[in-house]
Amino acid sequence: MTSYIQIAGDPTEWWPDQPFDASQLTGQPVSVQITSPVAGFLVISPTAVGVAVFESDQAAPACLSLPAPGIYVPTATGLSAGNAGYQLPASADVANLVSDLMTLMQNGGSQTITLGGTAGGSLVLNGATLPFAVLLQASAPMPGSGDASPPEAGKEGPAEPTGVVPHH
Repeated sequence: MTSYIQIAGDPTEWWPDQPFDASQLTGQPVSVQITSPVAGFLVISPTAVGVAVFESDQAAPACLSLPAPGIYVPTATGLSAGNAGYQLPASADVANLVSDLMTLMQNGGSQTITLGGTAGGSLVLNGATLPFAVLLQASAPMPGSGDASPPEAGKEGPAEPTGVVPHH
């Protein structure tokens, strides 16, 4: 049996690589490796409300292919091929950013993250109000999967982000 996670305010179903037990939500930030709808790490804040874990007999949906690492923050419309968050520089250290986000959420501070892509820019995250974020790993395109590139910074980014102030 598999499970998926949904967090209030964002309709995306996050499928962990291992079944997730809600008892892991103990008042500390939690990092969960996910395999769908993207490969990466879901970082859940201890301030997140409405975290639901669902059991499912279905397999996880196919994973979107991303040409570069990225960061997704909550939106009312959820993650999709046309809205996969903000692109990070190709050299971004995803594991280090996961650790930074967990510290940020624990301490309630803010952090500026440099964005990649042709537009560049930066993203300011507020750990006191950000319920979750997903660090997206770059993946090679699967044959016939289409292009699921994250939008360039300053272009069609996430709608109604929570705890985020984009800077250009």
